[in-house]
Amino acid sequence: MPSDDLPAGLRPPGVVILTGPFGSGKTEIAINLALCWAEASPTYLADLDVITPYFRPRDIASQLADRGVRVLAPSGPPGASDGPVLPREMSSAIAEADTSLVIDVGGHPEGAGVLTHWREALSARNANVLLVVNPRRPGGDSVEASAQLAEAIGARAGLPLAGVIANGNLGPQTTLPHALEGLQMGRALEARLRVPVVAVCCPLALRDECVAQAPDVPVFGLTFYLRPPWQRSVS
Repeated sequence: MPSDDLPAGLRPPGVVILTGPFGSGKTEIAINLALCWAEASPTYLADLDVITPYFRPRDIASQLADRGVRVLAPSGPPGASDGPVLPREMSSAIAEADTSLVIDVGGHPEGAGVLTHWREALSARNANVLLVVNPRRPGGDSVEASAQLAEAIGARAGLPLAGVIANGNLGPQTTLPHALEGLQMGRALEARLRVPVVAVCCPLALRDECVAQAPDVPVFGLTFYLRPPWQRSVS
């Protein structure tokens, strides 16, 4: 999708921080968004999920680099929140006003705590913190639980929530009703948290159908790039 077709809150250059419960699909959204942004400006994708790094942009870093996206990721053992060394390039990536930066951060308050290292710089860049919600995954199937998570993440990171991305999905098995179910959840959170639904996501093949069913909400069609751990060694 050309960057000009993206919802207004997701257009480059800028900084977007994606957070959400495990399985919400935020990492696939982060990759898709970074690839769109790379068509318009130099783009970084910061892989900062140090709590549950099950799906990781760093696993396809070379593929993303070929398309203009530079992946920044911690060094050290994945999943150890007190072990990884945060990427030293983050400060310069945030400071470069003519570049775009997508940050994929952990979906727990503890994971969002890594953002405190760059809180002032992120605020200066008007970074948008967006909560990805997926009612088809544990932790995202309740409006109240999702709202409490968003509030806890915002308090831990010290950055306000700017919006919600509705991403009702079951990966490649996603159907149009799944996407619309996510939108229903997103609208409920919009009222609860008083922030807008920035976009509803669906597989790229379903985008036209989703636009027809949800004409008042921007639709972001996704391509799936990541594989689960047990498939990563398969050529």
